[in-house]
Amino acid sequence: MKPAPIPPDETARLEALRQYEILDTLPEQVYDDLTRLAAFVCETPISLVSLIDSDRQWFKAKTGLDVVETHRDLAFCAHAILDHELLVVPDASRDERFSDNPLVVGAPNIRFYAGTPLLSPSGHALGTLCVIDTKPRTLGSDQQNMLRALGRQVVSQLELRLSLVQQKRAEAASRRAMKTAKDANEAKSTFLANMSHELRTPLNSVIGFTNVLLRDRGEHLTQDEITYLERILANGKHLLELINDVLDLSKIEAGRADMTLESVDLDEFLPAVAAALEGAIEAQGVTFRLEVESGLEPIRCERLRFKGVLNNLIANALRFAAHGTVVLRVVVAPGTRTPHRIDVIDSGIGISPQIRERIFESFVQADESTSRRFGGTGLGLAIARALCRAMNFDLVVDSREGAGSTFSILFEPDAPPPTHETPV
Repeated sequence: MKPAPIPPDETARLEALRQYEILDTLPEQVYDDLTRLAAFVCETPISLVSLIDSDRQWFKAKTGLDVVETHRDLAFCAHAILDHELLVVPDASRDERFSDNPLVVGAPNIRFYAGTPLLSPSGHALGTLCVIDTKPRTLGSDQQNMLRALGRQVVSQLELRLSLVQQKRAEAASRRAMKTAKDANEAKSTFLANMSHELRTPLNSVIGFTNVLLRDRGEHLTQDEITYLERILANGKHLLELINDVLDLSKIEAGRADMTLESVDLDEFLPAVAAALEGAIEAQGVTFRLEVESGLEPIRCERLRFKGVLNNLIANALRFAAHGTVVLRVVVAPGTRTPHRIDVIDSGIGISPQIRERIFESFVQADESTSRRFGGTGLGLAIARALCRAMNFDLVVDSREGAGSTFSILFEPDAPPPTHETPV
């Protein structure tokens, strides 16, 4: 008996075999069917799907044989994987490689063997689909071609099985990642909620006592002391606004901002929003126009949060377009009364292309001078977009540096995006 030599690609071959994670798995109907079909086509009592491991041949499927595996040194299939071609042994008792093999001189008394290598897409022979008889014989050309074809089907099933294993592994990894992200978001929200409470209590006290001191400014405070207190009050209010914004954004990102959607008529809702901002409009010296048609179909939104989004966008427009023009406009789908989007258009300073790409990120403002001049926490637009998306809308911007900006709430995925035109 001559054991088969080790293939030159043995290390890579074994690695390829183990990637399929099929060794020592339970029987599967599809492989059993292929061995039965091979035995029928080749008219043999035995057929096997044999995989060659480092020191054994293991049978994934078998017809006419009860054993599960044998030592690799005894394996006809270990010879069959060497040349990547169909190996046919008409009479093993007359072949010097096998004549004294225990599987030939004893049970199952192999005489005839034919095995087609199972070649992976990378070209490594994983094992064989083989047929065995207890009497000498050969295969016709059609039988040989059918055995090769069935061997390719075994490989196809191995590849399909590998894809399913990888898909399940990826799905499991995705579920773990989602759980990790959810846990992290919940932990962050809990931390921020606790921290905001711990920060707001003393901060409200600072603001309150500062107001008390400022009410007494005329009798006991110098002008410098009044100035210092006013700065404390302004900075305290800014810090409180920042804490509230961080907490709001955290809740939205964690999916904890409960939304109760309702039908809202824009031709009634938007004039009320604009009316509430009359004082700010007058203070900024802005020409304000509301362009909304009557009889529009209602939209579904969370009324208070949608109002907050609009207030944020209009307040920004008023600050950046002081003594200029701001337009609040509803754009409808052509030939319908269906609102496609709401535009908030200003004639202000505009946004540079570099900043425009990041304007909806947290804590992003045009530059430090803009922050000093116009204020804000840098979270308003991030919160506005997050709220829009939570209501199944979107928030986008088009802007021309030095010529103003158009912020648009899109109600439908196919709503046409804005093209900024400076209002007059």
